[in-house]
Amino acid sequence: MATADHRGELKPRLSWLGLVGFGLVLALLAVALVQARQFALLRHAVQTGDDYSVLTIFQAETEYLRLREQSWRLRLDGLTGAGMAKLREAEARERSALELIDRFRST
Repeated sequence: MATADHRGELKPRLSWLGLVGFGLVLALLAVALVQARQFALLRHAVQTGDDYSVLTIFQAETEYLRLREQSWRLRLDGLTGAGMAKLREAEARERSALELIDRFRST
């Protein structure tokens, strides 16, 4: 948007829409840079034959997410009527998921 000054010339004015648009462009640029960095790291890992570690990371992440999902389902069952036994089982699943992450970090 532009406004006229006392001589009738138009000079640009920054509006809220322009400011929000500029912020979105910066956010997209940051996301693109992070994605490019992750792609470069993955490509380097595969080129150096370190795909075993990538596969191990993927398997550990999948197992953690599975255990966490089971834990949340059990918590929901425990809270909706099954009682303390389900909540204890959910706590055990959550602990096993965290132990999996701890074991992976130590290797």
